[in-house]
Amino acid sequence: MYNFPEHSSHQAITLTPGLLIANRYKVLQLMGRGGFGRTYLAEDQNRFNECCVLKEFAPQLQNEAEVQKAQALFEQEAGVLYRLEHPQIPKFREFLRTHVNGHYYLLLVQDYVKGISYRDLLQGRTQAGQLFSEVEALQLLWGVLPVLTYLHSCNVIHRDISPDNLILREQDGLPVLIDFGGVKLVMLTILSQVTRDSGLATTVLGKVGYAPSEQMQQGVVSPSSDLYGLAMTTLVLLTGQEPQLLRDPSTLSLQWQRYTHLSPGLAQVLERMLEIKPRDRFQSAEAVLAALSLIGSSGSPAMPGQPGVSSMIATQVVVPVAKSSTPPYGVVQQASKSGWPWGCLLGSLIGTGVAFGVIALGLWGIPQLSQISGPRIDDPLPPPPTQEPFQQFSAEEIQRKAKLDSARSSLGINQAFLIN
Repeated sequence: MYNFPEHSSHQAITLTPGLLIANRYKVLQLMGRGGFGRTYLAEDQNRFNECCVLKEFAPQLQNEAEVQKAQALFEQEAGVLYRLEHPQIPKFREFLRTHVNGHYYLLLVQDYVKGISYRDLLQGRTQAGQLFSEVEALQLLWGVLPVLTYLHSCNVIHRDISPDNLILREQDGLPVLIDFGGVKLVMLTILSQVTRDSGLATTVLGKVGYAPSEQMQQGVVSPSSDLYGLAMTTLVLLTGQEPQLLRDPSTLSLQWQRYTHLSPGLAQVLERMLEIKPRDRFQSAEAVLAALSLIGSSGSPAMPGQPGVSSMIATQVVVPVAKSSTPPYGVVQQASKSGWPWGCLLGSLIGTGVAFGVIALGLWGIPQLSQISGPRIDDPLPPPPTQEPFQQFSAEEIQRKAKLDSARSSLGINQAFLIN
């Protein structure tokens, strides 16, 4: 445990550009600040001046004893985060204690993601009188859901999915989850434990409108909490409206139809992800992937021989949905006291497969996000689809398909294997 020297202060001041931290990280600029501390952009001089992010842990606690306890808990809990490995999650590089000009700093060093946030993308679209298209919405869902599959397999909930925390990465056009909730979750746990005896209220994590009510009001989270945030983010991109305008305050029903028309299949998936009661939502990202595998690029059920955006990727990543036997989701839960959780390994393989799948879209002639022009805001809305989902199938055929899929799932046969 680190002890503060008598001459130092734990009330750290803002790091100025040009400072060299730990004889390695050169501060470039302050990127932002929040309830837990500041975030800086820096250069790693030991890695050819590669950019990285320094996240400061500086909670506003009451006394030095609380600070010392928080540091011990932080070091203990942060090890769980370092073992997370996914190409669409910034990697945590180092846990750093250092002094600068007589002030003590506790920092996390994290990969820097070069790209543009979906918030900025949406702002640019609206200024040009455009919105996101349904194909782009499907691309986003297929790009992010495997990341959530991985996180949830490691018993980690992001809790803060929104357009601000999704980056369209410049190098490959894949969506990346930034401002990773795991850091905030660790800090939230620490503050909760540290302040429990003093009776101080703990912070609720999540953005109003993007986080479901049980998370904002009670702090209760589950995989469906992240699915809610992803679905709301998707609707915001499609409509250009913030969440407060997409729900009727009196009935709590969704009212997105006045801003855009969606194919019945995608509309049903998003609305189920956004159900008020957690038990009425999809319970896993895999279940959403399975539902999306029935949707083609036009939003209608994908027909054999006519693969759409989602169906092409689905043949690579959809896995049978099984009932979860994991313990209740807390802040961070390890599958075992030692060793790498097998669920994390499986999730990582699934995520890597989807990364290659999304890149392959360009090779198959599917336009990438930067190449697509969404509908214009002033364009007249197309008439609502009159065809109900699966209308081209008879009731007997739908029942037969459902029975076949149930048998496949119970036998543990991968859907892609069966289709091939």
